[in-house]
Amino acid sequence: MALADRYDLVELLGEGSFGQVFRALDRVLGRTVAIKVLHRQDDDARRRFHREAVVLHSQLANEFVVGLLDHTGLNDEDPYLVLEFCELKSLRRWVGAGYGWKDIATALLHAARGLAGLHAAGGLHRDIKPENMLQARAPVAPGWKVKLADFGLAGFPHPVTGKMTRSAGGTEGYIAPEVLAGAEFHSPADVYSLGIVAVEMLVGRIDSAPLLASGAPTVLKSLLQSMVSGRPEARPTARAVAEKLKVLLAPVPALPWILNSQPPVSMAPVAMQAGSSLAKGAAAVGLGVLAFGFLKWISDRGGSVGQDRGPDGRFR
Repeated sequence: MALADRYDLVELLGEGSFGQVFRALDRVLGRTVAIKVLHRQDDDARRRFHREAVVLHSQLANEFVVGLLDHTGLNDEDPYLVLEFCELKSLRRWVGAGYGWKDIATALLHAARGLAGLHAAGGLHRDIKPENMLQARAPVAPGWKVKLADFGLAGFPHPVTGKMTRSAGGTEGYIAPEVLAGAEFHSPADVYSLGIVAVEMLVGRIDSAPLLASGAPTVLKSLLQSMVSGRPEARPTARAVAEKLKVLLAPVPALPWILNSQPPVSMAPVAMQAGSSLAKGAAAVGLGVLAFGFLKWISDRGGSVGQDRGPDGRFR
């Protein structure tokens, strides 16, 4: 189907080395979409364009990868991809904008889940950067979702996609050191790039040195330092990153009898409650240790009990 038969191009959103992305209207379904149009017609551009379609098709069930809605074949005269439109744009606008660590950790969690799904299928993104992480509205808290996009440089185990180039690819500043040194690209290199993105959003630049002085909790700073390690084997997997962030962002369990009131009345028999002073003292010490540990955990998270989001979706 020719592009004009169904879609009206409304606005140019961006342009890469071989494609242009437009905001467009799908006249049949009456919805806004994003359309990537191939403007280079050489064999390499066509292979990369088709590879992106293959990767996106493999990730249709991955909610943290931009959705593929329609596409033409490799041999069509004017190839195009119809993609989910992410109206909140890319995370580039987050850099230097003062977003809190919880919002950044949430965005990182979404991207790590998207990357974990891609890696589980044997794929590699190879160009993780803020511009390739899009923010879309979502019906549940926090009201938005981050989705990975732009798979033109991706590697994927599929016979028609061609062999992945051994060149560093990617974008300067986000490429893992071992790839720059000539090593083959593997999944830890994607994790490195994702860590650099998180550092940049947290401290405003691609430099992990100011990370220690940031207001982020120790757990998050340690995780990011491991992600940007110079040794690939020291980096966590994308799945492990997601699991750690899920724990970090989990709601604080309510223990009101420790923080706000007297402990609950024991249901033990009277004879059991009338223990020695030593036993009572030990119980009091144990309760104090539990309370201290709980408060220390809250402190390490860098949050507080009952912290809410503002009307714009950011944590307050």
